[in-house]
Amino acid sequence: YALKRLEESRLQSQLAYESTATKLSAGMSTQADLLSAKEAVTTAEASIVSANSSLGKTKETLCLMLGWTYGADVEICDVPEPDLEWMESISLESDIPLALENSYSLKILKRQIENAVSVSNRESLEQSYKSQREVASNSVKNAYQNLLLAREDYTQALQTYELEKNTMDTADRKLQAGTMTRNAYEKQKSSFTTSEINVQTQKLELLRAQLDYQWAVNGLASVS
Repeated sequence: YALKRLEESRLQSQLAYESTATKLSAGMSTQADLLSAKEAVTTAEASIVSANSSLGKTKETLCLMLGWTYGADVEICDVPEPDLEWMESISLESDIPLALENSYSLKILKRQIENAVSVSNRESLEQSYKSQREVASNSVKNAYQNLLLAREDYTQALQTYELEKNTMDTADRKLQAGTMTRNAYEKQKSSFTTSEINVQTQKLELLRAQLDYQWAVNGLASVS
């Protein structure tokens, strides 16, 4: 998605360069303006090359982590969709006790309390256990709040996308009818693509928040 954004940025830079060149021919711009616009195009192209390289390295790293050989021809599919129905059914009141019960850190500390020899050591561990339960509880609450915020951002991204899609449909008709310039059309197309990318980005953030909450409840709630 970052790469698609960079490609849109390169397109806009190219359009700006062409517009500056046209203005220069008409005496409405300077050679310095043209050189600056050209530099922006070159910078955008360099960013795309760098992003492609980073993407390739990330893929190779992921493949090696999963046990594939370097350069393996691996198909990476789309991530799953966020489970919106599951989010609606969440009961924080029920999940917090479950998270405390499942917490690996709290289980270890509880075992240490049971095996403590001295009274002072046991009391210290019990105080730590009480404190860590509170921290773990707040960790689950924070994960839930992050989930709600991510869902709201995703919903807003979808709404913006629908508005941009309607505007894009209008722009298509105007271009075919000859009532819209190519530059104006490309700007609208860039805005639409940005909204499209934002939906996917927010979907990933929502999925991340969903998984973070699930892992917190399943035993990985932070205790520090």
